[in-house]
Amino acid sequence: MSYWKIDTKLFLRIAFYGLFYFISFRGISQDNYIKPQAKESRENLHAVLTRLEDEYGYKFAYDHKLAKEIFIETDVHTYNIQDYLEQTLMVAGFNFQIIDGIYMIHKKKSHDSFSGIVKDSEYGETLPNALVSLNNQVTITNTDGWFTFDNVPVDSSWLSVQHIGYKEKSVFVGSIKSDSILEIGLETKTEILNGVTVFDSHQPYFKINKQAGHASIDPNKLDNLSNLGENDIMRNLQMLPGILSTDETSSGLLVRASPSSQNLIRLDGFAIYQQDHIYGTLSSLNANAIKDIQIHKGAFDARLGGRASSIIDIFGKSGNKTRPSGTFSINMLNANLAASAPVFKTGSVFFAVRRSYTDVMQTPLFKKIINNVSGFHPINESVELGGNSETGVILVSTHYGNDVNSTSPVYHFSDVYSKLNLLSTEKDIVSFSFYHGKDQKKANYTIAQIDGYEIAYVEKQTTKDQWGNSGTGVRWGRYWNKKFFSNTVIGVSRLFKDYSNSFSVQQSVQTDLIESVNSNDLLSSFSIDDLNAYSAYNAYNVENSGKYGLVDFSIQYDNEVKMNNKNSLEFGAFNSVYKIDSTNLIEGYKSSNALVSGIYVQHTFHPMLRWKIVYGLRNSYYDRTGKFYPEPRLSVSYDIFEDLTVKGALGKYHQFLNYVEPLDRNPSDGYWILAEKNNVPTVNSEQFSIGLTYQKNNYTIDVEVYKKNTSGSIFSLPYNLVDVEGDNSLNLRTLRNFYHMASGETAGVDVLIKSTGKKHTGWISYSLSKSNSIFDGINNGKELKSPFDQRHEINIFNAIKMGHWETSSTWVFGSGLPYYKPLVLDDQTTGELISSKLAPMHRLDISFLYHFKIGRSKSKIGLSFINVYNQKNVKRKQVFPSFDPDTGKLGFDFIDIEAMGFATSIKWQIDF
Repeated sequence: MSYWKIDTKLFLRIAFYGLFYFISFRGISQDNYIKPQAKESRENLHAVLTRLEDEYGYKFAYDHKLAKEIFIETDVHTYNIQDYLEQTLMVAGFNFQIIDGIYMIHKKKSHDSFSGIVKDSEYGETLPNALVSLNNQVTITNTDGWFTFDNVPVDSSWLSVQHIGYKEKSVFVGSIKSDSILEIGLETKTEILNGVTVFDSHQPYFKINKQAGHASIDPNKLDNLSNLGENDIMRNLQMLPGILSTDETSSGLLVRASPSSQNLIRLDGFAIYQQDHIYGTLSSLNANAIKDIQIHKGAFDARLGGRASSIIDIFGKSGNKTRPSGTFSINMLNANLAASAPVFKTGSVFFAVRRSYTDVMQTPLFKKIINNVSGFHPINESVELGGNSETGVILVSTHYGNDVNSTSPVYHFSDVYSKLNLLSTEKDIVSFSFYHGKDQKKANYTIAQIDGYEIAYVEKQTTKDQWGNSGTGVRWGRYWNKKFFSNTVIGVSRLFKDYSNSFSVQQSVQTDLIESVNSNDLLSSFSIDDLNAYSAYNAYNVENSGKYGLVDFSIQYDNEVKMNNKNSLEFGAFNSVYKIDSTNLIEGYKSSNALVSGIYVQHTFHPMLRWKIVYGLRNSYYDRTGKFYPEPRLSVSYDIFEDLTVKGALGKYHQFLNYVEPLDRNPSDGYWILAEKNNVPTVNSEQFSIGLTYQKNNYTIDVEVYKKNTSGSIFSLPYNLVDVEGDNSLNLRTLRNFYHMASGETAGVDVLIKSTGKKHTGWISYSLSKSNSIFDGINNGKELKSPFDQRHEINIFNAIKMGHWETSSTWVFGSGLPYYKPLVLDDQTTGELISSKLAPMHRLDISFLYHFKIGRSKSKIGLSFINVYNQKNVKRKQVFPSFDPDTGKLGFDFIDIEAMGFATSIKWQIDF
């Protein structure tokens, strides 16, 4: 029975260690306790400490002269030495620390206040929105990474600092002088494996905060999410519950059933209006240039305003303050370079430039994207009719009006971001930011209209378009003292769109069908941009050009006063000047200006330990209506337990820049207009939300219920017009768009269950919502499903790290969105609109990321598979006119605009 055999060496080793620990424990037990005294006595501190040294062998370090002047009552029973010191020394105003077995006795410091700044330890960049806790106090660093605590027992306090994407750090504040500034450097979460540096497996990606609707995003942790080219800021924001994510070819953010035009996206304080490249496929913001993202999905506080739905605050990188560094990456659409370096001893400079090479070389991914976003589908039945290299192949089919093909367009995009960050003094930070993004396209389209295989006419269209956004921001942050911070931001943003189009008839052959109708009506009914513009048959040339521009000049001055640990006051002023210029693009709309000015005040206080209440008022004056628009705000959170928080918020919001949303075309085809007293309404919304957040260890559960009422939205609806004289045949000209104001109500619930482990990170998000709209002049004021009513959406994400490899998968399911059938109107003012639902959308995306080293540089290669099982998802219906030769009437047809099918993307990046 060998299993009873005893290993003698092992037994002796266990016995030796057991005896050693037993003796040590006995010694500690005896030495740590003080025997009871015979009677109470009053002695000076020096005599008490001397006796403890002589009788028990303790070692003390203290000011002997001061200790002889301090008398204490000694009423000792059986005490642990540390309990004894706490009950006697601290009463006398002293404290102690144990350093290398020596009890350091020192005069207890009074409660004090101190300030600090949180930075990236490697690059020296300040970290906004870091969570700083001290005992039971919690605060958030401001835009420049500053924080302040008041009334702190600094000799016995530990400071804890957390920021998404960084290791938590604790600092003992006992040696901090009240007039000094504590600088805390956080390290990024990395680990070394066989000489290869890889991202730490604890990748939070995003963090749900205790304020209702507020989340923090770490842009550097999103590399291994599936994407069409590279790390995409907007695409990754769509991973949050409450933001529509079923369309992989749309960078617009539909937050809680609201259009993307009701979101304010700010980069370093100035607005970004053109938010995408390649017609919504990619974000216009370079992820390599972004340091921090804060998203407020609704019910945001009084500091923020200007939009009716949500605010997304994005902070660009300031650059490396310790050494030059950079990143280069390339994928199947573009190349990307970012670099930074220290300047002027205390400052840094950063720049990032990105450009597509699609005008030189077109990858399969780009061709698939262009075919997808062009708005036209391949034609099932077609023949070639003598096309050439300039016009492309002319395709025809058995229906009128639906046959459009083109040569591959000459297209490219570019964007650049730069920032100069200067620490002019120890208390002043000044930064200058610049951004410019632009898309350019040249294309030749060919249009053929036929009856069967008999050609009615062939038309050529040439387009030259460019559009984009530029912005400049200047920011001055000032730390006046421990109680007072201020921040001033000046921002200028410019949106521009330039179009140039020309049309010409290349070939026309009369058929029996054409002879039976008015040729002028037939031809005009099938042109693209202005179907009523042509007056001649078989010989015409039309050239159109137009420009559109929006300039947004803004100044905001923010102040924060820390009154004490329970109270802080924020107040400020803001001013925005808008200017819109339009040439030939908006009928009857050439130029306009507007001014918005206002102030806000907000009080944050903690009436009790677990409560946080933020209430404030924002008041704006809009000169085009001559009215004030007060906006009360309230936010409350209560920690039921340390890990469980209940939170709620409500507020009123106004938006003075309105946007005309085209429901049957690409959202970017719409345009901004300024609210006016009579014709164009301001967008108004009232929002309320309440929820629970549970966060413990690596688990997060967040549930938030919300409701909001919105009015003043403008939608462009497709109509099929009947002539007012009642002629119901070929005088029925074409589809045209009319604009209607809408009001609506949205209610829903967002749910998130998230787990972050050493090797695995995953979450499930679910959104349930119902959204209805009432369109002025439609359906006699009855409710319809709103254009963004998506009842259910599920997002399941998993990421796994295996050595040098990271892999992730995302499965998304969403209910179908509504679409509207064109109206038949008698007088162009009233009618009945019929809405239908698209089919549900779903897809599976998978990505792989491999980390390795090239010399001393870190590098990685990524491979993404989009829509793995090639699901045919229809994202919208586009309406085209059609002609029925049997009835001789014009009508309309729907064309399915599909999201992209299966696609593959490869990327490579190196950090140097």
